[in-house]
Amino acid sequence: MNFKGNVNIEDSPRILVVGASGRMTAAMLSRLGFTCSVADLFADRDTRMICEGRVTRLDRLNKLNSYEQLVRSHDYVVFAGGLEGKPRLAERVSRWTGRAFTSPVALEKFNDYEVLNKAMESSGLERYPFQRNPMKVTLPAIAKSLRGSGRSTLTRHWLDCAKGVFRGRVFQDRIDGECVSLIFVGNGRSAKGLGGSTQICQSLVWNGSVSGLELSETDQEASIHLANNLVEHSGIEGVFGIDFIRNKGGLWPIDFNPRIPASAEIVGDHVMQEHMTSFGTNVGLEKAEPTIAAQGKLVVFNRTSNPIRFELRKIPDFPMRHQSSSSETSVADVPVEGESIKPGHPILTVFVSRENRAEVQADLQRKSDEILQRLSQ
Repeated sequence: MNFKGNVNIEDSPRILVVGASGRMTAAMLSRLGFTCSVADLFADRDTRMICEGRVTRLDRLNKLNSYEQLVRSHDYVVFAGGLEGKPRLAERVSRWTGRAFTSPVALEKFNDYEVLNKAMESSGLERYPFQRNPMKVTLPAIAKSLRGSGRSTLTRHWLDCAKGVFRGRVFQDRIDGECVSLIFVGNGRSAKGLGGSTQICQSLVWNGSVSGLELSETDQEASIHLANNLVEHSGIEGVFGIDFIRNKGGLWPIDFNPRIPASAEIVGDHVMQEHMTSFGTNVGLEKAEPTIAAQGKLVVFNRTSNPIRFELRKIPDFPMRHQSSSSETSVADVPVEGESIKPGHPILTVFVSRENRAEVQADLQRKSDEILQRLSQ
């Protein structure tokens, strides 16, 4: 079952958000007037608030296979991050209820090295082909795991892949420049650009983004050309993201995500509105506009060597992001009281809004350090 035509907001379609973390997607849908439930790995405090308790905690994403009744009780499902490498699960969910994610066939094509390489070659960007086994292509190549995001790097020797050393690494250590994330929406035939952000990486791992990205006319043309070719070759529908390294040589594509990117909420609610509209669902609101002010988000990780017991009273009195998204500082993805956060694991996400991008990034780091220090005392 897929929705065709418009669904009026008063019809209150029931949406199930599924993914590693569903908070962002649920919050954006809620602001557009939809009624949401979430099935994810964290069941955070604010996710429960957004969904009025309609949250199911999964110990692993494949566990959704055991929740057929839950899925069938909703009008359709939106996939958040973590499911881009699971086309079989997507196909099963499609049999149980309506979908607001790209078709399983398109998802599988999007996860095909040959499709990615054809799209890049059609765009004149064949310099670094994607390949699990670079022995088969001219080096250097992009070694990438298509089962998840952030698991790709530039390799100059096939042993890099044979040893698996590319896992969890990103491109900043191999190509000079800054990493940018661009958001598009596809209709199965062509793409439209919706905005973008620069990425914040620490220890070669993504942990945040800053909105307000500006591209040259040349880079804009190159990115939309690639996005159009990618949609043409894969048939992807809905919102998707492409990550690039940007330097004086132009844009260098490094990652493709067939889902709503994590930076969507700081780019603007128009991203979610465009996503739902692409599946024939009109929320009946005036067109949402891109966010104008510079905004940023940063995941606060437990960078200590010991587990941290989360206590809300210990962190600064910042409002929850979903309750005050326009505040200069807010937090989201907040754990339940007393939850033990292991070393290296995410604790929560902090947001700031400032006059310019430099102020945003500096203040994000200050707030992150302050929160971690208070919690670890």
